[in-house]
Amino acid sequence: MLAKLLPLAVLFASRPPELLFDKAMLDAGASETCAFADINGDKRSDIVSGEFWYE
Repeated sequence: MLAKLLPLAVLFASRPPELLFDKAMLDAGASETCAFADINGDKRSDIVSGEFWYE
């Protein structure tokens, strides 16, 4: 029984893969939230933050 549980323990004890991404400042204003949607229908994600829309 222990031999069957050991692989599960190793699986749950391992760290998730590190996520690599670049941070980009879009707007230095006071808006703290953003949403992603295809606002203009061009099949590409647009970003809406506060009253601003980024294509």
